[in-house]
Amino acid sequence: MAGAGPLTAADLARRSEVRERYVREWLAAPAASGCVHYDPEAETFTLLPEEAMAFADEDSPVSVLGGYHVVMNPRLKLGLVPDARARGPREASSWAAPPPS
Repeated sequence: MAGAGPLTAADLARRSEVRERYVREWLAAPAASGCVHYDPEAETFTLLPEEAMAFADEDSPVSVLGGYHVVMNPRLKLGLVPDARARGPREASSWAAPPPS
């Protein structure tokens, strides 16, 4: 979407080779949160340059693309806390270990 200008869900579906329904449903979340601009009259979605810096450019100094892993990894590990308490500190799992399945 970066640099493409306004796109309908159908436009983006063709470009990404994903079914339009999935694209439309996926775009609803970032549009609702303001991460993607939505024009209801034209039914188009736009990734503004400022948004693209954060969400589409891995080399940008303001990129948040890895943020999901920073937030989710500790949350997944929280399930290990009761188990570690039961086993004691010498048996506790490492934060580097994969999350429980």
